[in-house]
Amino acid sequence: MKEVTTLKPGFLDGFLTNKNVSVGKINKKHKILLLFLRHSRCCFCQEAIADIAENYTALVKYNTIPILVHMENPSYFSRFLENFAGDNEIIKNMVTVHDEDNVLSDTFGIIKQASRIYSGYVISRALTSQYKSRPPIEGGRFLRVPSLFIIDDGVVLKEFRHVHMAQKPDYIRVLVDPDSVYAESELEPLTAEDEECPNLVCALPPIQKPTPSNPSVVSCSIRSPQSPTEDIDLDHVLKSKSRIKYFHMHAAKVHNSENLLFWSAVQKFDESEDLDKRTELATKIIHTFFDSKSMLEINTTDSGKKDVIRTFNEEGPVVDLFKQTSNEVYYTLLHLYENFKESSLFTEMLKKAK
Repeated sequence: MKEVTTLKPGFLDGFLTNKNVSVGKINKKHKILLLFLRHSRCCFCQEAIADIAENYTALVKYNTIPILVHMENPSYFSRFLENFAGDNEIIKNMVTVHDEDNVLSDTFGIIKQASRIYSGYVISRALTSQYKSRPPIEGGRFLRVPSLFIIDDGVVLKEFRHVHMAQKPDYIRVLVDPDSVYAESELEPLTAEDEECPNLVCALPPIQKPTPSNPSVVSCSIRSPQSPTEDIDLDHVLKSKSRIKYFHMHAAKVHNSENLLFWSAVQKFDESEDLDKRTELATKIIHTFFDSKSMLEINTTDSGKKDVIRTFNEEGPVVDLFKQTSNEVYYTLLHLYENFKESSLFTEMLKKAK
């Protein structure tokens, strides 16, 4: 199987999406999730599109734009998405790219293999799927094995190659892979200026933002004294490059990643000693997490946000600029951590991460 690590410079610039922007241009500002589909009449491909839509907000918060790679007539595929979407605006507006001559497929080593289609399990899954499979038309490829890749400015960070057609990837896990070599760009948030690109970021449903936590009523207890994990507290997880990725996965899955992303951004600000860098980081934090129009706005007090902005405008990126806001967010993270402890991801983290 062909392995891809770094693409040739400018390679992705040659592929124009349905948004009239090249894949390469999108990848300059965003990570991209390239999802190679078999054909639009495949029930598993339809499942994948629905799953991408369900995870779309979480992926975009981590500055990752899903792009569907298809081989069908562009007009036909566009009509398919319109009909398949129904009232789902995310599916209607997904970014797609036509791989007419198999150039993308060949470059990424997408294989064709009948044995991955004609198995008892795959056929059983197809028969019980809520979507109906039919033979491909308009250029689809029946034998093509689905695959997906996470790419950052031409560098392939992650890949997931289906073992069989019916396999359902965990898209959040592929992005925030706790078993991979730590890459800082995996956990970079979408910035406010990135959100101002309507051609790239699809229409999103209203984001349900949690009510600000009251520090006086949030319990700081992590585990009972009888628990064998009583020493694994929130601070320990936040300081561990491997364990924090499990916490990120949980936060993304419950659509509450903005607080953890804010906390991480503030840590970078606090650790920086360069005045220009601190100014840049503070500006990005304020625009990304304080703006009421931002997808990543944190739900803390308006007065606290105004105090930060006023201090920054009058005194610059001073020490402890975000201290009060960080304390508020920390209590929210404690509440999220309590929920995290009850998840299978927490159990997995205890077994695998250090």
